[in-house]
Amino acid sequence: MYFTKEGWADEPKIKEWKLQDWSASAVKEYWVNRNDDMIQNKIDDAMAYRLWRSQHDLGVTPNPMPDRICDSATTSRAKACAVCKECFG
Repeated sequence: MYFTKEGWADEPKIKEWKLQDWSASAVKEYWVNRNDDMIQNKIDDAMAYRLWRSQHDLGVTPNPMPDRICDSATTSRAKACAVCKECFG
């Protein structure tokens, strides 16, 4: 599903629902074929981080930290990260 603030869909189902603004529907639906090979490296990164974080939360000396995804500790993502001090410390 794709949501946007504005859009114009000639979607018969939306028209069938008799919505007043059916021609300017902000909802579009696209079918996408899943390709696990394209995302496997990101799945592996997430799993490595989750393993490290689970050990960290238990107070166990974790394995080496996974590679950073932030360029510095001052990025907005890093500032909101629970393990920023450990990552950049």
